[in-house]
Amino acid sequence: MSLRLEKVKRSDKREVEKLCEGIWDGNDYLSKVFDAWVNDGGFYKGMLNDKIIALDKYTKIEDNVIWLEGLRVHPEYQGQGYGKEMVEKFLQLIEDNEYYTNLRFMTSSGNEKTIKMAEDFGFEKHLELYSLIISRNELKRKPEATFQSNIHTQQSVTDVFSLIKNSKEYHDNRGLFIKNWTAYKITKDLLKKEVKDGNCIGIGGERLESVVFFYDYEPYNLLNIPFIAGRKWMVKNLIDHGLERIIREKKDYLSIKTGSEKIKKIVQKQSLESTKNKKALIFQK
Repeated sequence: MSLRLEKVKRSDKREVEKLCEGIWDGNDYLSKVFDAWVNDGGFYKGMLNDKIIALDKYTKIEDNVIWLEGLRVHPEYQGQGYGKEMVEKFLQLIEDNEYYTNLRFMTSSGNEKTIKMAEDFGFEKHLELYSLIISRNELKRKPEATFQSNIHTQQSVTDVFSLIKNSKEYHDNRGLFIKNWTAYKITKDLLKKEVKDGNCIGIGGERLESVVFFYDYEPYNLLNIPFIAGRKWMVKNLIDHGLERIIREKKDYLSIKTGSEKIKKIVQKQSLESTKNKKALIFQK
């Protein structure tokens, strides 16, 4: 029987929560972002008769880029082809209603079914990221206080933009700003907002030499680093600044996704055994 796509409504919340209960061992974040996704739009359900058995979400994050996320299939209906049907109809719906030049999404390197489906629908791997997460409860050392006095909230968007555009980390990330599981193009407007919101921290004397951004990921008690760049010892100090924050603010985790081998090694060394190394893949068509 064929799926029928409809927009998710506020009244669907309980049924969506029930659908997600058995996904990711009960740790699915979707129920925590349900209201925001309904308000944002682009949130669709796949109906079989009168039952929600699949979900998908798209967001226009830039003028020509649409971000895909939130694909779910009810556990009782998995392995029956409904995931593929949902994606096929969802992509057609986007094609019929939106202008775009690129569709993108991110998934774990271990999600073999999603990767195979992406390839079947013509997506190609755009970027491979190291995905690292540090648990506050598993830290094996206290963050170093050295050079903390040199760390400042940044005010100059021009200085931040110049440093980033000329950094190797910018090229390693293919110019993307990775907010947990969503990637945005680094632009002056994006940086202007991040600086205005106080999310940009840097180190430098007469000129800015290293920079980091922090992002509170609300669905979980997590502090995320969307981008970090600069001299090695300064990056170490900025990572320690993040570790100190998760201790002080009682966050459960500090996380980062980066295409930089240098940053990966620094993060692993700074957090010792508490860092788990995985890969995240961004696909594009």
